[in-house]
Amino acid sequence: MKHSLHAWALSCALLAVATVATAQDSLLPLPETPPLAYYQQPYQPRAPQYSPRQPPYRLASANNFGTYDQAYDLSSARALQVSNASPQPQNVLHDGAAWDQALAGNGASCGVGCDASGTGGGACCGPVWTVQARALVMTRVSSDPFHFDFESTNPSVCLLRSDDPGLDWWQGGVDLTLQRRVSCNGAFQLNYWTLAPSDTQVSLIVPGLVLNTTINLNPVTGVTPLTLGGSPLSAYFDGAGEHRLRRNNEIHNAEFNYTHQFGTSGPGRPFAASLLAGFRYFRFDEGLTFGSVQNGFQFGANGGLNEAYYDIDTLNNLYGFQGGGHVERFMFGRFRVYANAKVGLFYNDAEQRSRVTRGDGAEAFDLASDEDVLSFIAQLEAGVNMQITQWLRGDIGYRAMGVSGVALSDEQIPAFIHDSAAILDVNTDGSLVLHGGYAGFTVLW
Repeated sequence: MKHSLHAWALSCALLAVATVATAQDSLLPLPETPPLAYYQQPYQPRAPQYSPRQPPYRLASANNFGTYDQAYDLSSARALQVSNASPQPQNVLHDGAAWDQALAGNGASCGVGCDASGTGGGACCGPVWTVQARALVMTRVSSDPFHFDFESTNPSVCLLRSDDPGLDWWQGGVDLTLQRRVSCNGAFQLNYWTLAPSDTQVSLIVPGLVLNTTINLNPVTGVTPLTLGGSPLSAYFDGAGEHRLRRNNEIHNAEFNYTHQFGTSGPGRPFAASLLAGFRYFRFDEGLTFGSVQNGFQFGANGGLNEAYYDIDTLNNLYGFQGGGHVERFMFGRFRVYANAKVGLFYNDAEQRSRVTRGDGAEAFDLASDEDVLSFIAQLEAGVNMQITQWLRGDIGYRAMGVSGVALSDEQIPAFIHDSAAILDVNTDGSLVLHGGYAGFTVLW
């Protein structure tokens, strides 16, 4: 028992000594190691795998992150930039995308990034104002001619007609357009064009012979014959020494349209189009005078007592709505070809006035009337334009226009000149056809 106590005491002493020794070793300081931030080798993140549609990216600065954590900080990640980004093109006329903008008429104030529709980054591109000025040269296609007279010895030969070559005309005019863009693709357009009033005349004299008119001057049964200064009309228009035919025309056109554009043509996008809708006013004023002087006298002699005139004036005022479109194709360099079309339905307030007077002012009759009808207008244009600068464009083209349901002067002549009811019934079965060329400039800003 005594030895057991000694053995237990010795074991406890040895255990205490071992515990003290172990505790002393654990209190020794650890060797110093530099913190992570002190390493000079920058962290190299593994390149992310991007989809083929995304360009490779790089960090804005290779050594701008102080710690490992900052390299993945979201606020720093916002500094990503496209690694292969190129400088934005300058607005120089022949410099890549800027040349596309020049072809579209867009200026430097647009900024950059305009796409084919004329927009970019939520901002509209292109000129706000457009002013176009053209010179017109147009002629009229003659309608079915009226035969006014024949030589007395050969009634089958008509000598003077309403489409006589001497009455052909080519009239100059102007075409002005003001356009204001109100959205990226929409614009309001105001257009006015006119032709200079025409006044042409032909004269017919057959030496040694007299002239008779084809107009039926005989009175209708039961109707009092018309007289002029106490003489029947045949005394002035039949057996005449000279016949004259005079025609005058005046044309005005005004439009207010809204246009919507579907892009602009240029390198890489050869085709473009736009639609149009709006209001149109068209005025056609025509006068036709058939004059005759008795044989042995001259026009203007004897105070006009020996001459007579059959004068017919018509006026067509058309009001209505139209629609249309524009297509263009980029060709090469600075050139485009284009075509325009417009068609509309119109209310026509047609008027006519028919008179037979003597040279001194005496009248046989003076009848006026009007009629309301529906008319149609169709217009086609085709041309080519050239972008001279970003702000200036020139174009040249051809225009054809048809108006149906109009009153024409030579179609108001009745079968019998004494038939006043027929004269008062306005004939609106005529058609007006105009065609010709134009050339001009367009300024954009």
